[in-house]
Amino acid sequence: MKILWLLLLAGFHGFTQTIENSQGNAGEYVGVAGSPYFIKDWSEGIIRFSSGRVIDKFKLKFNCVQNRLMLQFNGSVFAAESKINEFVLYTKNKKDSFVFRKGYPATERGNGETFYQVLDNGPVFLLQLAIKDIVEEKEILDSKRSRHFQDLDHLYLFRDGIMTKIDEANAPLQDIFADKWEELKKFISEQQLKMRSAEDLTKVVKKYNALR
Repeated sequence: MKILWLLLLAGFHGFTQTIENSQGNAGEYVGVAGSPYFIKDWSEGIIRFSSGRVIDKFKLKFNCVQNRLMLQFNGSVFAAESKINEFVLYTKNKKDSFVFRKGYPATERGNGETFYQVLDNGPVFLLQLAIKDIVEEKEILDSKRSRHFQDLDHLYLFRDGIMTKIDEANAPLQDIFADKWEELKKFISEQQLKMRSAEDLTKVVKKYNALR
């Protein structure tokens, strides 16, 4: 069975076997506190290829540091390469799922090969780039330095081929949603949304796409 699936992998020309063990721990992260992965443990999931082929036989992990999908089968770990357009990660109870897709315009931290989490899609897509930078800090009471992963999630609106970053200093929502802004203002007020989180922005984008 294992040989069969390894031959299948080779046929896709989209995977390379890595030196990581079955837990997905790469040597370059030794001594770094935290996890480089979107979900720490291996997850059930779905892979969609550019050819249209769909596979659900592998366990998946998404390395946010390298923006790379990792796959596990029978204790062997592989790094997915350019043939995958989209993948879905499931939580353990399979009640929640996380969709990642590539093929969007370049940003300051991404290009056409970068996977973004799709929070909502429609006339306007709400995308989140899950970033984990490795930060080194000096201990307060010691001369030693510690290293840890720092989460830096960037939110973008994708509409008509244009990516617009959304943050506290740049939130041109009124311009992007101009055709439905009065309805959205009422919705934001009724829902008492602070518009400072991905959850609040997702609600607004879902509302806008529903109005369209």
